[in-house]
Amino acid sequence: MEIWEVILDEVIRPGVALDTTCTLESFREFRRRGGDGYTASEKQRLVLRRVCKRWQQFAEDRAHRRLDARSPLGLLPPSAGLNATRVHYATEQFEKCLTRNTRWKIVCVDITDKEPDLLRQFAENADFHPHIRRLVLDLQNRKSKLVPIADLSCFRQLTYLVIRRHNDPSTIFWGALSSPITLPHLEVLDFQCTGDRTRFPSASVHLPALRHLALWVTDSAHLMDTIEPYTSTLRSLMVRYSCKDGFIPPELFSRLANLEELAIKGWVDADGHPPSNHPLKRFIILSRTLCFIEMRSLIEHLRPMRLIFSKLEWPTSTQKGQVPQIDNLPKRDVGSRERARHEGMKELAALCESKGIRLEDDHGRTLAEAEMTDGTKADDTPMRNDTA
Repeated sequence: MEIWEVILDEVIRPGVALDTTCTLESFREFRRRGGDGYTASEKQRLVLRRVCKRWQQFAEDRAHRRLDARSPLGLLPPSAGLNATRVHYATEQFEKCLTRNTRWKIVCVDITDKEPDLLRQFAENADFHPHIRRLVLDLQNRKSKLVPIADLSCFRQLTYLVIRRHNDPSTIFWGALSSPITLPHLEVLDFQCTGDRTRFPSASVHLPALRHLALWVTDSAHLMDTIEPYTSTLRSLMVRYSCKDGFIPPELFSRLANLEELAIKGWVDADGHPPSNHPLKRFIILSRTLCFIEMRSLIEHLRPMRLIFSKLEWPTSTQKGQVPQIDNLPKRDVGSRERARHEGMKELAALCESKGIRLEDDHGRTLAEAEMTDGTKADDTPMRNDTA
């Protein structure tokens, strides 16, 4: 039965990006499902409980695998807090679990002025939580000038790290460590911190297996400095500029010779295109506002690939659809600015088609597919699942 429990734990384990064999395709699927794949995992658990009485008991013991700050731990079995897969860590609720062996795999920790040492205490007891794969640090300190980050090297199996801090001038303090923080299995880093004083210190953190990086930057020099240690390992990069003048530096593609996916929120011009021999497969535009002239010039320089506008939804006969704000549109007699934007996107789609580029909306559909399916979302189309 012990062997069966190990097997069944894998069957109901949520989250494809928790694997150290995370691929570009599995990472995209992980993000599309909202981060943890819990819904599909819960359906699988409900199926297992119908097999036999022993499996039913196994499934019921793991019914509370997702606990947050509002979960009534006092009303749940004592094992619920220890066997949960995902927890939103709070001292009041989980302090009894801090020094007990757990099955935690996804942990969100809120660092506030009320509990400034919470992360340090958690890290000191990391040996009791050896299964953690994904760690989310939500830095909410408002009064402190320095927000300390503990030595995360103790979380040896960590593959996914999220650090959030928005709209606060305080500096993140990484500590006077004798050696860099080393996370040998970390493949995904989502650094959601804005401002010049909250830069990710690549020199203080050693991530030899990093494959997917998402971050906010203040300028192109900031971007290039941050990615320098990961130029040989990165497969996908998501960049959001915190200034209006951010753009892709021309040397980005020569430095990231193995990059397969680039997502950017900022200005994109013709100089920011990959060379013809670069392996880039997906170019994702996150911006809400586009310059028609710059986008047309960029498309003319692109080789065949997938060009995705995350703020685009093709109109159909049954749905109005939506397109990004487009500046510098050619003057047309189309009646309204909204119709002009739609005509502008159709013109870009026609240009893409002539060059063998697949232009997709936020649901993975080309204009032709949207018209053919009459508004049906195409999340399960073959193009959504293949390696291209």
